Amino acid sequence: MTFFPLGIFPKLTKGELPTPNLSHFEVGECENLKSLPERLHTLTALRDLWIWSLPNLESFAEDGGLPPNLRHLSIGNCERLRASSVGEYWGLQALVSLEQFSISGSDHVLETLLKEQLLPTTLHTLSISSTLKSLEGKGLGRLTYLQVLEIGSCPSLEFLPEEGLPPSLSHLRIFFCPALEKRCKNKTGQDWAKISHIPSITIGNEVII
Repeated sequence: MTFFPLGIFPKLTKGELPTPNLSHFEVGECENLKSLPERLHTLTALRDLWIWSLPNLESFAEDGGLPPNLRHLSIGNCERLRASSVGEYWGLQALVSLEQFSISGSDHVLETLLKEQLLPTTLHTLSISSTLKSLEGKGLGRLTYLQVLEIGSCPSLEFLPEEGLPPSLSHLRIFFCPALEKRCKNKTGQDWAKISHIPSITIGNEVII
């Protein structure tokens, strides 16, 4: 088995460890699920881990970290996920194969990742959706291999980090972020100088460059 979607068991309260040959593990829409399978770090064949719409999930990967060969990690709408477990247990910085990371609806986790600079520098693509007012910390600036940054559905986000964005960026997309879109307006926005070096920029529905 290489693909295992767990969303077909909505009443599940605790996950069981799937086959060790799994390459794609998807867990979603399980309202009662409080924990993921233990020993996730033993899934050495796992490349994609998608976790979404788990309103009661508080933590995962606290017994050894995340699978070491992950390439894509997506976390969405897991409001109760504890930020305290991110730095202490996940071991994101050690995931040298991780290229894509997306996070939405887990503001405390995102804030911790940025402030404590926990994202791996190997990331190529980062997608963010949150209700945070700012992206504080130097977590973005140190992503020296980041090529694609998507910031979407962040209604409260007002400005980009003071230190700017990684010079490695080749694509920036900002959508459904009214305040930030205004600040990043072509040539006249207050944050334009922070993004003008990026070859491809899309703000809302407008392709700037």
